[in-house]
Amino acid sequence: MAEVAYQNSKITRTALKFLNSPKEGIKADSSDLELLLALERVKKELDCVHNCLDSVTDEMLIDSYIYQIKALQMKFTYYTQLCKERGITVDFY
Repeated sequence: MAEVAYQNSKITRTALKFLNSPKEGIKADSSDLELLLALERVKKELDCVHNCLDSVTDEMLIDSYIYQIKALQMKFTYYTQLCKERGITVDFY
């Protein structure tokens, strides 16, 4: 079911393209696809939490969303660094 949800996403298309024609000297495998899907999940979570933050007024909820955003940003940075190390470039826009 999760595969269907990501089937038409930009990252998944990038991942499939990368796996089908990897850069010279880089061996692509299914872990690259898993990495890109994890990166996409974190990006979607980050977008969702930003939207939630925009709609709340309670100070405790605001603090909670800010902590969630910081944690997700750290995950996002980690995954993008792994992509860079593997020679994978991703465009989210």
